[in-house]
Amino acid sequence: MRVAITGSHGVGKTELAHAVGKATGFPTRGSVARDVIQGNGFKDADSLMAAPWHQRLFVQSAIFDEMLERDRILPKGIFDTCPLDILAYSHLYETSSAWLVRQVIRHVAENYDLLVYVPIGQERKHDGFRLTGHQREIAEIMRSHLDGFQGRNIAIMATTKASLQGRVKEIMEVMRYIRG
Repeated sequence: MRVAITGSHGVGKTELAHAVGKATGFPTRGSVARDVIQGNGFKDADSLMAAPWHQRLFVQSAIFDEMLERDRILPKGIFDTCPLDILAYSHLYETSSAWLVRQVIRHVAENYDLLVYVPIGQERKHDGFRLTGHQREIAEIMRSHLDGFQGRNIAIMATTKASLQGRVKEIMEVMRYIRG
C-alpha cells in the first residue's frame, strides 16, 4: 500500500508519516523539496520565491522529477509529501500550468492507494526554511485540487483529530478498510 500525506507546510506531515510508518512497518519517504531547493543554491523557500521565474520553474520541475523517481523505486510506503504539494506550491511560485495539473492528478491517482490531507491546526511549525506567511494560501490551493480526484481509483481522507495518535488511528482505520 502507498499512502501520501499532503497539506501545507508546518502541519506535521513528517511526524505523522513516521508514526504511521512505525505502526504499519512500512518504510517512510521524506520530503524532497528541501534537498532540491538547497541543492540548487537557495538558502530557503523564501529565497526561491524571490528568484526569477525561470529558476522557480526549473526547481519546481526538479522537485517533481525527484518525487517521481522516489515513487518509482519505493513500491510501498508512507510518503510525507506527494506531487500534489508541488501543484500547490507551483501556483504560489507562478509556475503552474494546465498540463502540470493533469500530470499531478494522474500520477497521484495511479500511484497511491490513499491520499491523506492534513488541515492546518495549531501546530504551525517554522524551521527557518519554509515559506513565511503563505500557509493558509497553500492549504486553500491543495483543498481546491482535491476535487480533481473525484471518480478516480484513490481513497481520499482528511484527518479530523488534533492529536498525533488520533490521526494515526484514523489513517489506520481507512487503510484497513481499503485492504478489505
